[in-house]
Amino acid sequence: MTPRKHDCNGLDNHSMKLKLFFTGAFALAVLVVSYLVFSKPNYPITFSNMDKVGHTVSFLGLAFLAYFAFKPKWYWMCSVLTAYAILIELIQSQIPYRSASVADVVADILGIVLFYLFLFVFKKYQAARLFSKASPSFGSNVTKKKR
Repeated sequence: MTPRKHDCNGLDNHSMKLKLFFTGAFALAVLVVSYLVFSKPNYPITFSNMDKVGHTVSFLGLAFLAYFAFKPKWYWMCSVLTAYAILIELIQSQIPYRSASVADVVADILGIVLFYLFLFVFKKYQAARLFSKASPSFGSNVTKKKR
């Protein structure tokens, strides 16, 4: 087996490709979200609060992509994505066919929080799986006391 080549950051070729993929996907997602929130809406509203669900899912996706693209500290990612959410609403307040909404910013922040909640649960699940594989099942190596 040949050893993997690493760059100056210690990343192997596969990790670099994944990082590049997530970085590109994040940039594309920011462009798509920006287009959708600034363009004139031309889609039917199929259920109430569809807009809020869209904001939440969009920011959950942005948080997911940003996390795997940049591995930022949680407070940096929350700050940057929240600033982007506020910027979106400020710009929308200046567009005649759009309106700004604090509820949209709350929905955006909810998406970020949901991402971190899912990440927390996933990491706990992974840790539990690793722990259960690493240690023998309880009681299998228990020796009986001599009487």
